[in-house]
Amino acid sequence: MADQWRNPEARWDPPGASPSDAAEPASAPPPPRAAELSAAAASAPAGRSLLLQAATYPTVYTWYVFLSSLDIMFTWVVLHAGGREQNVLADWIIQQFNLPGLVLFKFCLVVLVVLICEVVGRRNATLGRTLGRWILLISAFPVAVGGSHVLRILMTDPAPA
Repeated sequence: MADQWRNPEARWDPPGASPSDAAEPASAPPPPRAAELSAAAASAPAGRSLLLQAATYPTVYTWYVFLSSLDIMFTWVVLHAGGREQNVLADWIIQQFNLPGLVLFKFCLVVLVVLICEVVGRRNATLGRTLGRWILLISAFPVAVGGSHVLRILMTDPAPA
């Protein structure tokens, strides 16, 4: 069988074709290329639920969840070292519901942002990709600030005995 993925000009052998059929011209159409497959996946049937389709930007979402998790962890360390939450809504949630409330609040934000990115990305791939990059850039800012606070705390506080 010819390797179409490395050589797009190679002849496509339909399933079940024998080597003796190699002399005959192939009547089956060539398989779709990767770009055609991704375009077809992006325009999934309108009847399918958004939740049943593959994620449009899985790498962006993985990094976003990672950054959001770091944000929660750094926030909690800074708060226990005497710091204060600057986000008024998040501060109120922490005061009312403690760490479980903060985690639930952040999880809801992550789900909302991912859904928005999915809807935008399925309508306009370029805009969705740009939105995903901005999401990561904006999410990295509080993580960088929190990380610097955690480093300062680790450098100035003596280790427990």
